[in-house]
Amino acid sequence: KGSQGGANSAAVEQGQKRDPNLFCTISLSKGKVYVGEQIVATYTLFSRYNSLQPRDYDLPKLNGFWAEEVDLGTTNWEPQLRTVNGMQYRVAVLKKQVLIPLRSGQLTIAPMTLNYLVNPGFFSSGTPVRIQSSPTQVTVMDLPPGKPADFLGAVGDLHMEVKMPAKEVKANDAVDLSIRFSGRANLKLLDAPKLNLPPDFETYDPKINDQITVNGAGMSGSREFQYLLIPRNEGKYDIGSLSFSY
Repeated sequence: KGSQGGANSAAVEQGQKRDPNLFCTISLSKGKVYVGEQIVATYTLFSRYNSLQPRDYDLPKLNGFWAEEVDLGTTNWEPQLRTVNGMQYRVAVLKKQVLIPLRSGQLTIAPMTLNYLVNPGFFSSGTPVRIQSSPTQVTVMDLPPGKPADFLGAVGDLHMEVKMPAKEVKANDAVDLSIRFSGRANLKLLDAPKLNLPPDFETYDPKINDQITVNGAGMSGSREFQYLLIPRNEGKYDIGSLSFSY
């Protein structure tokens, strides 16, 4: 195993065989995952040219994935000099995505195509060059059988926090109930928990409050479901326990 500016060695070797002077790769943080488990895809450019002018590009088609863009900022676009298999390159990470597979099977990320203008000399008008990465595959496994009834589709590592500020109200007054999930997981695909409320309670679809970060490490943060409950009759009620499986 090894890293070559965000690309694995096999992808780099394939690119060098196509064109040792200019190529791009797509590498994945994992090659085998469960449905709903996040992967980080890194798109990397390797160039031996002193002057390279980008023109346009075709992004890979993603079939069977939920995709979230990673903000690379400005400093990550600066190329770094690296020696790869005895050859020196200017290496730059062009793009990163967090991919969440939505179905099982052998899923393919189609090739990325880039068009550049290469200026080999000071007085040259430039030569158009078109490059394409190899397709990348990932094996997606079905979730284990026998999932619990309180499984909401979350894959990762999560913590649940439940809050109900008011424990005593008048009949027909609103009660706020908050259920917050936090951690590193596919938070944006997390469904609202189903409440087992007494028939005397009226409720509505919850309001969703997201504080989610997507970066090179994946998706993390919190998703909070805020419920409004209205007891229509006086009395003492048990709203039941809340459980959650991931």
